[in-house]
Amino acid sequence: MGAYTASASGRRSEQVDVLPDFGGYRRPPFGVFDFHAHFPVEEDFANKDEYIRRSGREKWEKIAREAARLQEDWWQAWSFPRPKTEREPLETLIARWAVEVDR
Repeated sequence: MGAYTASASGRRSEQVDVLPDFGGYRRPPFGVFDFHAHFPVEEDFANKDEYIRRSGREKWEKIAREAARLQEDWWQAWSFPRPKTEREPLETLIARWAVEVDR
């Protein structure tokens, strides 16, 4: 079974029979189907306040700008919609995700 590469539009394109070696991991001889969901969280996993205390606000802001640019590039390359800015209850998000899974 071949794998597909994704074009900049996010569509599957060229079939690839052999993927390069990435740190000793190679594509298994069977198909892998992966789906998952990302839900918004309130926690500050980046530990912003501690990072600013140790490294300074200027460095944090530089990293945040670069992360935002990379995120924007990723959304565009894979044709993902931008996340909503308003917060919805987690139960609403879970229900919407369950409907998508059942389609």
